[in-house]
Amino acid sequence: MTERGPLDVSAVYGLYLGALDLDAERRLPAAGTLLLGARAGLAPSEIEHFDPAWLDRDRMTVTIPPQTDCDCEACADGEPGVWTPPETRAARTIPVGFSARLAALVDAIEGSITDVEGLLADAARAAPGLDPADVDGDRLARTGVQFFLDVGVSREGIARLVGRDPWSMPGVIRRPDASATALYRERDPPTTIDSVEAFPLTFDPTTFEAEPVDPGDAPEPSIGGPYGAGVDRADGELGQAVRRAERRRHGLPDPTPTETASEPAPASSPEQLLTKPLVANVTARFVSDALDREGVVDGRILLGQEQLLAFTETASAAFGDTDTERLLIPLEAVSDVGFDYVPSDLSAEFESSIAIAHRHGDDQHVLLIELAPSKQYKFRSVLFRLLFNVTPADVANPVSIDGADTGEHAAEMMLYVRPTEIRFGAPTGDAEEFTVPLGQVVHVERDHEYVDTDKRRVLYVSYLLDNRMLTAMVALRDDRLQTLFERFLKRSFQDQVNEIEGIALSAGERDVLAALASADARPDLAALLDVDADRLDAILDTLGAKSLVEVGQSGTALTGRGYLTAVRRTDAER
Repeated sequence: MTERGPLDVSAVYGLYLGALDLDAERRLPAAGTLLLGARAGLAPSEIEHFDPAWLDRDRMTVTIPPQTDCDCEACADGEPGVWTPPETRAARTIPVGFSARLAALVDAIEGSITDVEGLLADAARAAPGLDPADVDGDRLARTGVQFFLDVGVSREGIARLVGRDPWSMPGVIRRPDASATALYRERDPPTTIDSVEAFPLTFDPTTFEAEPVDPGDAPEPSIGGPYGAGVDRADGELGQAVRRAERRRHGLPDPTPTETASEPAPASSPEQLLTKPLVANVTARFVSDALDREGVVDGRILLGQEQLLAFTETASAAFGDTDTERLLIPLEAVSDVGFDYVPSDLSAEFESSIAIAHRHGDDQHVLLIELAPSKQYKFRSVLFRLLFNVTPADVANPVSIDGADTGEHAAEMMLYVRPTEIRFGAPTGDAEEFTVPLGQVVHVERDHEYVDTDKRRVLYVSYLLDNRMLTAMVALRDDRLQTLFERFLKRSFQDQVNEIEGIALSAGERDVLAALASADARPDLAALLDVDADRLDAILDTLGAKSLVEVGQSGTALTGRGYLTAVRRTDAER
């Protein structure tokens, strides 16, 4: 079925009136659902799992966490479950203070909103001229993306606000000249009101009859300016675009930079310097040549959506306001990440560490953090996910299958990183989306190739799928991120190699792995190895317990670990 594009302004306005026509118990959740989707871009699952704790009333922002405990039927399946954002979304922070009505509704919601689709259908039935079949939560989310585009937020800014590339959403109208004047383009206003604004629900604070909240009583952000700009770049972009549009509508000139940007309030706690949600908070020793103090210090490392903060124990007790006590690193300034590197002069201090190279002012610096291997794995996994999520790339997949060239050409795709896999989405429809489990990666190699007309660094990533080796060519469009992506994949690959070093194999197990590694597809192992079925089943059970093979209805296939084990054992025996 073809996915439909965004709803127009009149349809959103009519839906809101329809929501106000529902019974008192359903009025607030229906109105909240409508604006959370159509003006904040939340996906249906995110609305259904909305938690009032996600609202930061100081900044008037809503934070979608990377995961949260949930006992609903969809998440729990009879057991305690965990909810995570949909695959096409990500943890992020969204401003709501730019609209008094949206802010008032979000502030009034007391819990999760169940039956999003039912609420929308009932609001559509009560709205004049709307067919309930034309309204659903996904279409509402696309409407929110179109709103951000019309306001004038950049493609990259919208990707941060909605957790995905806006060009990948069907029916969204691209505006390459992204101008806030598009917000108040001329159109016939809805006939039910005397409004001269193109988005009356968003910017007209007049209370409707039977409205469950009073926009005039909406809480105002106390940090980051009147639109909840906070410290997030995309939030600030949205707030500034709305302010420009308001001024232009009233015939006023664009604000000067000093009028647009508000002076941030002094931070009284480390968390205020970071874009929420916080995803890592560890006690650690660290050293940095960017701090105005020498030697290893005790402190904490916080990781937010867009920054890393290292601060000393002194600052932890009474949060310091000088660069001698804290180091704030924007993730966009990170140029490299190294593992298990300890300079010789610190070998007596650190046993295991992560080194983060970054720009600080005009200089390059290194932050060295001592982390135990158990903490290091989780920390770097989260760090890399934040660095790469929703990253544009040119990708050809597969360029080869079992070594045979396919002639596949590169197409624009978006990279999404998950704890155990990387996924490439296709925003333009010119390529097929695909996912590579990290555990199935068996080779990573750097090279230089022509992509379009430019010679660029590329990574060839070989992975297993149905016992066949596919190779993808990946070239991120940002050179800095290409370097980090290579570091990320090679480290994940090395982790897998390290895990197989101590695996003990019997002669029968080695024979099965070698047969699978040399076969073109899924072979008849019993015939190939001349072994009886019971013996073969026992070997496969043992190999499966070691995560070296996968046994399914279509046969037996090697895992990435199994392939690497087979190849390395064969090479060692030569």
